[in-house]
Amino acid sequence: MADTHGRYRNQMTAIGLVGGAIGSVALWLTSQKVTGLTPIIISIPFISAVVVGFGIGVVNADSDDAELEQAYMEVCGEVLKPDEEEEDDAEDDEVDGE
Repeated sequence: MADTHGRYRNQMTAIGLVGGAIGSVALWLTSQKVTGLTPIIISIPFISAVVVGFGIGVVNADSDDAELEQAYMEVCGEVLKPDEEEEDDAEDDEVDGE
């Protein structure tokens, strides 16, 4: 699950990078015609989009954990059941042995 969360955060950050780059390039092209736009102002869309993209990735990374856990249990649940039955048998033997 940690890998899935990491991939989701990276994906949202990448979307922020692309969106911020597009906004900053558009603002830079505008600055060629309009005076008064400093490099700091031009970089604001880029920085804010990266921060927002990362924030969305962090906040929503666990939004589909229930679905992933259910899929995991469907696939691995059959493997886990025999182990649980063996543990129950071992506990029953201990109780019978007393």
